[in-house]
Amino acid sequence: MARDRSPSGPPSNAPKAPAAFRRHLDEQQSLNLTYPKSSAGPGSWTQSKRWVSDETKERAAYQKLMQSLHYLGADKSPSLPQTSSELTSFRVAQAESKGRIFGEKLRRMEEAEAQKQRNPQHLEVFHGLDLADGLSPVFAVLNCFNKYQDPKQQAGWPSVAEFKEDGEKRAARYGRYFPLPRLDFIARESEGEDAACLYTSDGSIK
Repeated sequence: MARDRSPSGPPSNAPKAPAAFRRHLDEQQSLNLTYPKSSAGPGSWTQSKRWVSDETKERAAYQKLMQSLHYLGADKSPSLPQTSSELTSFRVAQAESKGRIFGEKLRRMEEAEAQKQRNPQHLEVFHGLDLADGLSPVFAVLNCFNKYQDPKQQAGWPSVAEFKEDGEKRAARYGRYFPLPRLDFIARESEGEDAACLYTSDGSIK
């Protein structure tokens, strides 16, 4: 008896699904691997950095310098180093000169700092001049930081009566506000009178 066998998959000549194309691209990308170039410098086929001696680097730098000067037309100058060793000697001498200059500058700074510590300077405001006008030393105005203040020009705290004055006028529908600024100034014609007669019981001036 013949067994009915159903096909286990699509025929070989059937059109491929879109996913098959994407799988094909992934396979191609996995085969075409690209390795990034080393940023350490030019290497050989083994991707390893070559060791270059300092003398070789100096000769290459000298040749590059002479080539640049040749383009400028200054390669015939007698002040230029004739060999790479002369260029190296010049650079060493220049570095030593900069080191000496820096060391001298550092020594002077240390001496100046030590001199300041031995002889500290004490500066006084206005060279010790005492100004008797009672004004501030910067803007020459009256403020609370002045050493001398005229008691006649000082403004004390408002009295209790001044604080309550606005509340008593609440029926007049005026807006509430703090007492107005004023000075504890006494008129000249009242300076000779008794102080008890000039102040009220709450401490305010009549």
